[in-house]
Amino acid sequence: MSVESLLNQSALNKVVLSLKTITPLLMHGYNNRQEAEFRVPSIKGVLRYWWRSLQVDSEGLLKKESALFGGAGSGTGEGIRSPLQLHVVPASSRSSFPIRPHRGPGQGSAFGIPADTDLKIEFSVMKRNAELLEFYLSLFEFTLAVSGFGQRARRGYGSLGLVGRNWNNVTEYREYVSQKIEQLTNGRFNLANLPDTKHPVFRNFWVGKALPDETKARVIIGQASSRAKAEAGYKYLLGSISSSSTTRLASPLHASVQIIDRQYYPVVVETNLTSRPNVDYRKQRATFLRGIGVNFDG
Repeated sequence: MSVESLLNQSALNKVVLSLKTITPLLMHGYNNRQEAEFRVPSIKGVLRYWWRSLQVDSEGLLKKESALFGGAGSGTGEGIRSPLQLHVVPASSRSSFPIRPHRGPGQGSAFGIPADTDLKIEFSVMKRNAELLEFYLSLFEFTLAVSGFGQRARRGYGSLGLVGRNWNNVTEYREYVSQKIEQLTNGRFNLANLPDTKHPVFRNFWVGKALPDETKARVIIGQASSRAKAEAGYKYLLGSISSSSTTRLASPLHASVQIIDRQYYPVVVETNLTSRPNVDYRKQRATFLRGIGVNFDG
């Protein structure tokens, strides 16, 4: 292989994004008992999840996912390398935050990177994969708008904002999310008509009431979750130890916090296998959503 070919292969297309934490980021590495850390593997895992949530057909899904994000290969002993390379400016913190902020101190805590912290992340692909860079950036922007990162991401922690991205009202935010879904799926993802699936799929999203700061937003999310759990008792279906085993059930309701017109809004996205969940689930979902200020009757 010629030197020119090697240079061309190593040439990268890069974009650096500036982020700011909206809520504390409880993301950890090997030193999780001593500090929080902004980490690439955790970010890639979340991107995988939300990409999969927009795929309805499970046929060949693992192959497609591996081609985009990397994988273990298929019996050859060699892994599949992702076209995407991520790099972050190292950031860590020894600040401690309550796991359940609505219950006050003494209910468990974790190290986290505080709210309003500046972060940077670099997206890069080889020039031969330049057309994929826009896709990865769009997926990341979508993920920022609907999800958090790290521990307790489904209950308000780890929400990140893209510096310079502003929504003037809730309608504008809703349109943004819908446009991202259309862009990422080439218009083939119809929220109003989704079949049952073998993996959790993006089904719905709701915006709660405006709050003056991020702490109150996290508190109200925790209160809504606790209220739904108290009403459900052993039938709780929104994320807990299964009543029949020690299996941990991830919540199908992902609550993040988004800044819209300088106020803090709880946002809930539902990922589920079916569009027709049972009565118990629907009741618990309604309690949770009403708790964050959504006018929801189930």
